[in-house]
Amino acid sequence: MAGAPAHAQKVVKIGDLGSKVGVFEGTEVPDDAIQLAVEELNARGGVLGHKIEIISEDDDTKPAPAVRKAEEAASCRTT
Repeated sequence: MAGAPAHAQKVVKIGDLGSKVGVFEGTEVPDDAIQLAVEELNARGGVLGHKIEIISEDDDTKPAPAVRKAEEAASCRTT
């Protein structure tokens, strides 16, 4: 129907917390592989009709930043 408001598609946010630089860089699943998988899923309509968005954070390979970033992700906050 012309002029009808478009319904916003829901977005499912998934956290990717890991080492992005330094000695442990690349020991987890590479960010490029995650992004490619998400793009392919979203091109097919997402998951159960919901688009996927990756929130990628660097934990600096240290416990304190890792805990803080995990807590932020769990509460849906990003900095």
